[in-house]
Amino acid sequence: MVSGITLPSRLPRSVWRRLCETGTGSRYQRLPVPASVQNTDRNQVPWKALTIAKNSCNNIVMGSSTQGTVVSRDGMTAAPEDVQNKKARTDGLYLVLLGMAIFISMSFLLVVAGNAPLHDFRTAYYSGACLLQHCDPYSESDIEQLYSREVPPPATPDPSRIVVTKNPYLPSAFPLTVLLALFPEKVGLALWVLIIGGSVLIASVLLWKVGAARVPLAAGLLVCFLLANSGSLIYFANPAGFVVPFCILATLSFLHDRFVRVGMVCFAVSLAFKPHDGGLIWL
Repeated sequence: MVSGITLPSRLPRSVWRRLCETGTGSRYQRLPVPASVQNTDRNQVPWKALTIAKNSCNNIVMGSSTQGTVVSRDGMTAAPEDVQNKKARTDGLYLVLLGMAIFISMSFLLVVAGNAPLHDFRTAYYSGACLLQHCDPYSESDIEQLYSREVPPPATPDPSRIVVTKNPYLPSAFPLTVLLALFPEKVGLALWVLIIGGSVLIASVLLWKVGAARVPLAAGLLVCFLLANSGSLIYFANPAGFVVPFCILATLSFLHDRFVRVGMVCFAVSLAFKPHDGGLIWL
């Protein structure tokens, strides 16, 4: 009790960590208030007390019950659930790292050893190249003529060739496909694959961080399962490989009000290529 003011009996975990610079000590009864803040304003007493107490966390009066507590290296006591949560978070992070390793390994094996078709990339690339050549990007014959310069037509029908010559993307994707076609095909393919792989990994980690606030182990298991089964995104190089992660990144940026401009760019790209994937969020 300080001048008729009772200090809060429980703090948010983030504030407690800043005070004591450790992940322990989520239970206490009160903080000792120095004489220098005895006569401060009613609304400022707790926070000034907390600020001053930052350098003297060992003087904090802990709860009277010590049964089942764990003593850390700085003498602070941690509740058992804190230790369990920390272990679950660490295990969840290990699962996410395992999923990332499987995703990268499977993608590499499919591309190198599996002779990946990557025809979805070529569909976008040659539609942009067709525009640069002032031809119709929705004309199969025009794209076939352009594609034949790089890959001569085989003697038998090639299903992958049919996919390349049929452009399913809306005109809103043309600014991006034209930009892609300005690069040589191998450079454009490397950029395309890096965008898919990088966006998938970043979105997965951020999703785990959101779920880890409540169920870190279950969230890590789900993200690991997702990544372990996503190698085909690189194999086929479908734009959905970055459209969906971009949509996730945009949603998180809007919800947390951070990097909003980056989120707007990601969301615009996702809508440009596949509006049916992010359209519901936009609505």
